[in-house]
Amino acid sequence: MKEDLIDYLIENLDKENAEKVDLIRYNIGSKIYYYGDQFKKHKKNPIKRKLRDFLEFVAIIFFKKSKSKGQKKILSSAYSSWNKQLEIIGYDVYNPCWNFTRAMKIESSSKLYFLTKKINRYFELKDFNYLISKDFFSLINEFSVLFKEECIANKYEALILPQDVGFFEKMAIHIFKELKLPTIFWAHGGMPNRYDGIMSNRTDYSIQWGQAQVDAFVKNGYDPSKFFISGHPIYNTCPKELKFSLENITVLTKSLTGVSPQSHHQMEDRGNAIMYLYSIQKVLEKIGVKKVLLRPHPSENFSWYEKYIDNDFFVEDKLVFSESLKRATLVIGPVSTSLIDSLHYSVNYLVYEPLTNGKNVYGVFPTPPLDGLNPKIPIANSEEELEIIIKEKRKMDVSVYNDFAKTPKDLSFFKKII
Repeated sequence: MKEDLIDYLIENLDKENAEKVDLIRYNIGSKIYYYGDQFKKHKKNPIKRKLRDFLEFVAIIFFKKSKSKGQKKILSSAYSSWNKQLEIIGYDVYNPCWNFTRAMKIESSSKLYFLTKKINRYFELKDFNYLISKDFFSLINEFSVLFKEECIANKYEALILPQDVGFFEKMAIHIFKELKLPTIFWAHGGMPNRYDGIMSNRTDYSIQWGQAQVDAFVKNGYDPSKFFISGHPIYNTCPKELKFSLENITVLTKSLTGVSPQSHHQMEDRGNAIMYLYSIQKVLEKIGVKKVLLRPHPSENFSWYEKYIDNDFFVEDKLVFSESLKRATLVIGPVSTSLIDSLHYSVNYLVYEPLTNGKNVYGVFPTPPLDGLNPKIPIANSEEELEIIIKEKRKMDVSVYNDFAKTPKDLSFFKKII
């Protein structure tokens, strides 16, 4: 028997329905795994959602921009800053119907737009049984037909996505490949750590922020010929020197995954998220630190943490992240894209990943690019190592920033793709 519920369903369904379940694997996974007070909850009001959906579509029609002539059209849900850069170098970029942004540049019939919103609402509000029912599968079929028709009618020549695990993204990749048009994964984060050969590998091409990420993928068996390097979507300068003092320390939580983007889901012990903070506090108090700012992941609920931690030592960081980094003199946290943010603001990021029998607090082995093998990046794998690195003020080499976020940005490679 399979070890995973969704794999078990796929194995025991006919081919057509099994393919539907695989398309919505991540979305229905949230019904099973995304639970607990450690995660933020969003209020669900179907009436307000429908009204918002209607107003969004009205705004799209009202602010509809004139079509550019002679430019290649791209359908993209990448960072808006990347879409703007693509338009600067001569492409005509549109958002897909599931990706409403302030740019309001969406080409969609009302039928497809509201069907998209309906499917999204159902993912959020309907139960697991409905989402694997024939009724819901019929909506998926309808979306597939309408979306393909509109892609053809609008003459898109490429697809760009920031992830490839959600339903709409998987469906879009499938349809663009049917149409023999290039598909591109443009990383929305800068610290990959999962390599199953499937996730982040469904598209024809992959764009990463720096060479370090590309090397990590290639080391794990991914095809090197599909990768290009863009730089960071916002930052475009390299730090000259890094701050490292105990004056204003920010600690990041070792956040829990919630829904695994991979086919195999490994349950994480949320108690270890608290233990991780206890461990940091123990070391910092030993060297005289009295108080630090604590910053949970955006998906996490600080009020859950404060029930377990020392609230005199850990104070909630309520600042915008950029402002928080401007005041910080040291950031301590797990493997995270926040490393790149910290370096950009000239603050040393001390990676703390305590290991037991070679595995981290959630039972996972370290993976590149932060697997401890890069001499330019000090990583603490125990309380003893954390104390030593802090006392000796071992900084990252500033060149690490350019390894993870190429400067200056360069999108000239796009001419090779489309």
